[in-house]
Amino acid sequence: LIINNRSYAKNIYCRTCHKTLKCPNCQVPLMYQKEKNLYKCPTCFYKKEASTCPICGKETITYTGFGMEQVMDFLVDKGYRAHLFDSVSMDDLDELNDLIDLDKIDIVVTTINQFISLSHPKLKLACFVDFDAFLNNPSFSSSVKSFNALEYVRCKSDEVIIQTVNPMHPVIVHFVKDDVDGFYMEEIKTREYLKLKPIYDVDQILIKAPYGEMLKIASTIKKTIMSLLTNTYVVGPSYNYKEQKAQLIVKTQDKRASNVYLRIYEMYQNSNVMLIFDRNRDIYG
Repeated sequence: LIINNRSYAKNIYCRTCHKTLKCPNCQVPLMYQKEKNLYKCPTCFYKKEASTCPICGKETITYTGFGMEQVMDFLVDKGYRAHLFDSVSMDDLDELNDLIDLDKIDIVVTTINQFISLSHPKLKLACFVDFDAFLNNPSFSSSVKSFNALEYVRCKSDEVIIQTVNPMHPVIVHFVKDDVDGFYMEEIKTREYLKLKPIYDVDQILIKAPYGEMLKIASTIKKTIMSLLTNTYVVGPSYNYKEQKAQLIVKTQDKRASNVYLRIYEMYQNSNVMLIFDRNRDIYG
């Protein structure tokens, strides 16, 4: 079983105030780790001890979505001999292979990264649990990463099961048809429409300044970029909670972008503004 979520539950919800608990830094929904009794942010790794609702103080907390810990609890309760493998240690891999050789394991629960290291001949069936979490990952490359994960598992398993609510998603359809060329054409068409790599360079600019000035400075930088570059689109400004900075996303085909960025950078060298330019970034990925 392949699950790309090591926690117990994806979301923490209060039935009294009807709020989903979010990270105070990133505004990303917190996950619940049952083993350590922690609420944890999957983005910046903020954590706090699990307790009552921090918003209303009530004990009406419920957990939605699932991760490896919850799946392990379910399997053990049902009497399966399940083994959680989320290590990169060769000793742990050798121990897992020994347990499989001794027929002491029915199911291995792991992530896609750890699955790559598995090669035991008895592991013939692979199942993606909640594959939609792969597909809906907030990354410009989520479709490519999802398709690659499926293809890699196909190479190492006799059978592949995909748990999804969207079986007609292009990634799944092209994988089932074994149509790599079809997936490529579909992905290129999507990237052309959304103005993503490789048709457009996608750059991130972060602006740190006194809070009241950040978005104004970001707007000025946006106007400068739009006036100097052609075939360019600028998304934002917005506030990046994780970085605690204003953010611009620049999609451009103009080869002069680097020179323009350098000029903008030099404009603010003697000020209290900090600029960070990240070229060709897979935003959020």
